Formats: sequence, structure tokens, C-alpha cells
Amino acid sequence: MRKQKILIVDDIDANLISLEKVLLDLQATIIRARSGNEALIAILNHDFAMAIVDVQMPEMDGYELVELIRSEGRTKDLPVIFLSAVYSDEYHVFKGYESGAVDFVTKPYNPYYLLSKVKVFLDIDKQKFTLLETIELEKSRNYLESIFRSINDSLIVLDLDGNITKVNETACRVLEFSENELKGMSISNFFDQDFLSAWMENLGVSGNHTLPKTEARMKKKSGKSFPVLASGSLFRNIEGELMGSVMVLIDISDRIAHEEAVLAAKERAEESSRLKSNFLSNMSHELRTPLMGIVGYADLLRDEKLTDAQTELVESIYTSSKRLSHTLNSILDFSKIDGNTSLVELKPANIEKILQKIIEFYKELADEKKLEFNFITNCQNPYALINEKLFEEIINHLLDNAIKFTLRGTIKIELLNLKTESGDFVTVSLSDTGIGIMEKDLDIIWDEFRQASEGMNRKFQGSGLGLTLAKKFTLLMNGKIFAQSNFGRGSVFTVQFPVSNHTPSLENKTESVAPVSPPAAQYELPHILYVEDEVMNQQLISMFLRNVCKTDVASTGEEALQMAQSAKYEGFLMDINLGPGINGIQVTQRLRNMTEYANTPIIAVTALALDGDKESLLQQGCSHYLAKPFKKATLSG
Repeated sequence: MRKQKILIVDDIDANLISLEKVLLDLQATIIRARSGNEALIAILNHDFAMAIVDVQMPEMDGYELVELIRSEGRTKDLPVIFLSAVYSDEYHVFKGYESGAVDFVTKPYNPYYLLSKVKVFLDIDKQKFTLLETIELEKSRNYLESIFRSINDSLIVLDLDGNITKVNETACRVLEFSENELKGMSISNFFDQDFLSAWMENLGVSGNHTLPKTEARMKKKSGKSFPVLASGSLFRNIEGELMGSVMVLIDISDRIAHEEAVLAAKERAEESSRLKSNFLSNMSHELRTPLMGIVGYADLLRDEKLTDAQTELVESIYTSSKRLSHTLNSILDFSKIDGNTSLVELKPANIEKILQKIIEFYKELADEKKLEFNFITNCQNPYALINEKLFEEIINHLLDNAIKFTLRGTIKIELLNLKTESGDFVTVSLSDTGIGIMEKDLDIIWDEFRQASEGMNRKFQGSGLGLTLAKKFTLLMNGKIFAQSNFGRGSVFTVQFPVSNHTPSLENKTESVAPVSPPAAQYELPHILYVEDEVMNQQLISMFLRNVCKTDVASTGEEALQMAQSAKYEGFLMDINLGPGINGIQVTQRLRNMTEYANTPIIAVTALALDGDKESLLQQGCSHYLAKPFKKATLSG
């Protein structure tokens, strides 16, 4: 509570002491000043209810002091009583009022008379202060009321019995009641008992003063329930007495609906992804299985003694089957990666060694077209952070195009290190002297199903996916790819990958099928079991291996296990999709549980050739992996 202060000003100490005794019984603090300057300093540091000033003082008399007090905005209305023993004539009294005093008392004065005047001014000050407090309080109340009513969340004030005493407009709108209807209603009309019990426990029994945000359901006037996020706190009056609680309720219907929509969309996306994966897996199997027959039998016929006309026909079949196989792989690869931005596993790998392995195959194709094929390396550090499988796919697509579109001249691969402002890279540059690309077409070549020459009259065949896949694979590995070309003179395709400063101590060994080579004459042919439900493939693989090993065939998983127990096999060729009954993975796992076959080679010979299939099969017990379709030489060595 504010304690009133009185300023008394006189240059004589005895007068100050005498005056202070007169004022002693007042509930006020008395501040002394012995000069005008001291009085001004006191006024700067205190909020006075009134001042009693002696008129006659050296340096600055009472008139001058009061004029200065009146000139200051904060003290312009300060009540001042003049005291004077000398200047009591009418002129000086008038001058005192003119300077700003509210009263003029001559010495010697009657203490009771002076005290009565002081009490009047103190009462006036008290009323003035109370009025100001009331005005400020009203302003604050109006301000808080404005905030209370304008808040977008629902606010409900409850008494100690849980009855509503005040609500804001949001609560009225959300609950579909008017303010008058809500006042006096129990909060139990809107919440279930479990929530209210938890509310009371948190606010009362546990002694907490706030309730953490809790999800609950609230009922409207119509009876419809909706989700809210509820929080609240206790409130007390100025004496500390508990008065009730305030609930803050946020309607989270939109948030819940959004979350449910996101969850439903996620589930639909997952279901779509699952269906897509199943479709790709089925298509891979259904297309690769018959394609295996076409490629395989054409491969067998190439080894037979045929007439020139027959040889030409067989080569046409073989070339077409290879083209179909390549197109199938591209379409399936594109389907797998389209829309997939997931990270791939990147490891340090020796790009030079990978290129050398790839070049061995493509050099034969270049020789068939009488093209010169050069590999130049000027690379101090050939290690880069890549995914080997994806890198091989990139180079394969670029070399396929180079061989296809180059009719004469040279194909060159150059490997080098490149330092740039953004970092160090391993760069592979592939150039050819082929037909080239027009400048206007350099942008579209990366688009799926697009080629520089399009339409019914295009000269070169293809799916239009090779460069699309090359770019997507490159970006997945944080690499860069770009093309330069002179139409009619050739093209240069460049890929770059960040250098790896970590050189593996041992080269990564690529998992490959162990070729079954013809044994020396003094040894018996190895005895293997081929597990396959397709009769055509049974016949084909048996013919592939007729001079290499002795091959038994099982059409089902159950038959394979029976035969494995009846005979001792030195290896297994295992199809995975065996139709009804147990599949190839289950057969493999049961074989691994047999002591005699715990370490026997089991080659997965399957149409499952999607991303991750190989790794999955190797983890589940197969020792090697071979995707259909494949050539005879791949299996028999």
C-alpha cells in the first residue's frame, strides 16, 4: 500500500524540528530540505503528497522554489502551503497564491490549524491516487477483457465447484451456446468423467498449479463431440485465496483430420508401393522366364553346325532376344527408381578396376563393328564414393549408346582426377565419333522415353531410357553427368563422383557365379541337382551342362529335398519361384540345416532380378546368384 510523503522546507533546523513534531501523528513519511536546491533534489527522488515551504530563505526563496515546482509536469499539481513570520501582508499572501501555493499560514501558527489543513490535502491526495488506481485498474480490466474475448482458443473460467463463471467468444461459438447459457453450467456437461477426474487430480490432489496439455473430447450443444487439446491452471485472488481454475481449449479437429489424411495417404502410398513391387516382381518373373528360353535355345543353336541361312536366322533370334532383354532391364530399372529418392549405400571403390572389367565385354562388341576402342587412365586416386552396381549400370548405358550410334571411328574412355572449387572428383569421360546430337536436343536426351531422333522414321532402335537411368543413378550417388556433342562428328559424356581418400586395404571382390569347368578326363563329372518347375528351363539348363556335369532335375521343393537325401550332390542350381508348395528359399534353408550340405554351393538361378533380390538371396543361404536370362557361357564357363 502506498505511504504518503510530505516535503517540509526551511533553512532553520529548529523550525523543521518543530514542524515535524506537529506532523508526527500523521501516517506519512516526512522528508526535510534546508534549501530550495535540496528541495528540488528531493522532488526528483520522491513522489510527494504535498509540501510545506518557508517563504524567507537565502539563495532561493519559497516563491522561486514553488514556481520551479509548478514548471515541472510531474509536480505541477503538487499542493504547497507557505509558512511565513515576516511576509504576512496582503501583497505577499497574494504573491504566494500567484506563485502556485494553495494556502498561506503565518507564524506563529496554531498547530491544530495547520494540522487540519495538512489532513485535508492528504485526503485529497489519497482520493486522487485512489481514483487514478481505479482508472488504471479499469483500463487494465478492459484491456484484459479485450484480450480474453479476442483469443482464438476457447477460454473457460471455473469456480471451485467446476461451474462456469466466464467464457470468451470462441468458446461460445465452438460449443454452440450463448455466454448467458454457459454461465453457471457445470463443466461435466462437456467432458467425460475420466478426463475430469484426471483434471481434478492434477490440479488438486497432486498439488500442481497447471495442467499439461492433454487431448480429450468435448461435446457441443448439438451433442456432437470433437477433439480438443486442453490445458489449464489455478488462479487466486490478491490475498492468495484459491478462487478457481482457467481452462484453455484448442479445437484440433483440423489437425486430427490432417493427420488422419496424411496417415491414409501414407498407407495408400505404402500399399501402392507394395502393389508396384509385387507387379514388378511378377513382371520380372513372367518376362524373364520365357526370355530365358529364347536366349538359351538361340545360344545353343549358335554352337550347332548350321547352314549359312540357318546361322543368319539364329543370329537374328539371338540379337533380338538380347535387345529385348536389354529393354526389359531398362524398363524395370526405371520403374524401380522412378519417384524413389531414398539414399543408396555408397562405399569407396576403385573405378579403374571396375572400368577394366566392363571394357573387356564392350571391346568385343567394338571389334565386331570394326571400331577402335581405347582406355586412357591418368588418375592418381581412382577411388570414389559410389555404389558399384549403379556405377556399372551408368557406364553400360553410355557404352551401349556409343557402340550403337558409332558406325566408324573410335570410342575412347578417359579416367582422370579433377580438382574444382567444390571439391575433388574422379572423372570418367566417354567420347565417340558417332552421329552426334544436335544442340537443340541436348536437353531432351535425359528425359524418359525420348531420343534425339524420334518417330516412325527413326534410324536407331531403343527404349529411350538409357540416359535417363544414367542421370538418375548418377544423382543418387551425389555425382554429376553432362554431355557435349558436335552433330555429325560425335559426342562426349562425362560423369564425376567425389574422390574417396579412404583406400580399402583389400579390393572388394564381386560376387559371381563359380563357373563349372569341364573336369580332367580322370575324374567323374560333378553331380548337381537343378530345382526348376518350368519344363522348358529344365531341358535348356540340362543341355547347357551336358558336357560339363551330370544334372538331375527336381520340379518341386519337396522332390528336391527327397532327392538330396537319396543322393550326394556337389552343387545345386535353385530356382526360387517353384509354384505351389515350398519355394527355393525354403529348400535352400533346409539344405543348409543338413550337415552334408552346410557348405555346398547353391546357385540361385532366378527371374528375381529387382534391386535387393541378390543381396536377400545371398543372406538367406544361397552362395551365388544368377539372374535370368543368361548365356550358356555365363553358367558353364
